[in-house]
Amino acid sequence: MDGGAPVTTTTGGGGGGSGGGPAPFLLKTYEMVDDTMTDDIVSWSGSMKSFVVWNPPEFARVLLPSYFKHNNFSSFIRQLNTYELRRKHAYFRFLAECCCSIADIM
Repeated sequence: MDGGAPVTTTTGGGGGGSGGGPAPFLLKTYEMVDDTMTDDIVSWSGSMKSFVVWNPPEFARVLLPSYFKHNNFSSFIRQLNTYELRRKHAYFRFLAECCCSIADIM
């Protein structure tokens, strides 16, 4: 995925943790998106049911290695797909309509 275009995703419910709460990937993704200091790179949509990666190159360069053991945007997308988070539009907007509420995650 080359830069410039923003990104969005939706959850259906697959791939969870081992029953003890949300998987670490989901918790880290939530924390990353919820950090208002990074809203110019990634933020919640107006509905709070999706998030948008506004700057994929910066997302990969700065944020991914801060939360995960890699900086590969494509790997991040594949991991989202594991949890049935899907791209909503051609730009990278990911719907996060979870079966649980935000309060359940935290």
